[in-house]
Amino acid sequence: MDISRNSSYSINSAGLPRVMISRSVKDQEDDIRRQRQYRLYEERKKSRLKTAGAEKLEVSFSTVTVREYPIILGDNPAVSEGPPMEIGWTHFSEQLWDFEVFETTHPERRTYLQMNVPMNIRIQILQRSGESYKSIVQRSKTVKAMRIKRLETAQQLYRAKSQERMEKFGRGLKNIFSDKKKKERALMEKTKYLSEFYDEDLDQYEAELQAKIDEAR
Repeated sequence: MDISRNSSYSINSAGLPRVMISRSVKDQEDDIRRQRQYRLYEERKKSRLKTAGAEKLEVSFSTVTVREYPIILGDNPAVSEGPPMEIGWTHFSEQLWDFEVFETTHPERRTYLQMNVPMNIRIQILQRSGESYKSIVQRSKTVKAMRIKRLETAQQLYRAKSQERMEKFGRGLKNIFSDKKKKERALMEKTKYLSEFYDEDLDQYEAELQAKIDEAR
């Protein structure tokens, strides 16, 4: 595999040679291969479409169905304050619109900030939807408790990670000042020496045993 690089030299403003390294030969070959594969894919795609009699595929819409859902109390604790709200599962209104009429008459899309509903507005919307003030207050308390538990969990995870880092740092300092690593290396060397000595002694014992067997024969 050729991974050599093409280099050229030029002179900079200070009069010193400057090396300009181009892309490697392998990278250039990969680019050529990818371009060839893409052209082959496009040719096969055009051939299949031509065979099917559809050289150009199009998608069109004729009507738009608009459904309205009731707004009910939610259970998502991601709200900053107050009760969350969401849409129900069953729609109460359904209208069929012509696509062109719908596109020309629907209101402008709201921005992310415009979709942020303050707490007092949410309470008013829920009350107009039939939710009682007692259920709204109760759900607000439940969601607030869930938010507090999430924060406590996040803080515990952060403290656990911090404690793990401190313990690791402490073990590193202890190893530095107690020469624990040096003692471990010395013990490993001693074990290696004993292992070699044991192997040599075992080989000698096997040789002596074989010699006795030969003499007995």
